[in-house]
Amino acid sequence: MVDLPEEVDLVNIGEIEQALVRLVAAGHCRIVLNASRLDFIDSTGLSGLVRALSVARSQQGTVRFAHASPWTARVMRVAGLHRVLAVYDSVEEAVAD
Repeated sequence: MVDLPEEVDLVNIGEIEQALVRLVAAGHCRIVLNASRLDFIDSTGLSGLVRALSVARSQQGTVRFAHASPWTARVMRVAGLHRVLAVYDSVEEAVAD
């Protein structure tokens, strides 16, 4: 599980994306992103999560988004990401699925 910070944007998405790629390279291909603290995500943050998902999928893995606030879930729906990135109400649900 990866705990996302309060903001995911141009400033920090590179670091987050690299951490996710390192996890996949180490064989951890089922990644859960805990968004419980996430208050803001911009288009570069969304794009970085999609790139991380692509890396995980290339190794038959998954990236799951857990504990999204109503605002974050709405942003993901508007961007169409709910179609490619599974969104769960809790970390426990994401891990169990």
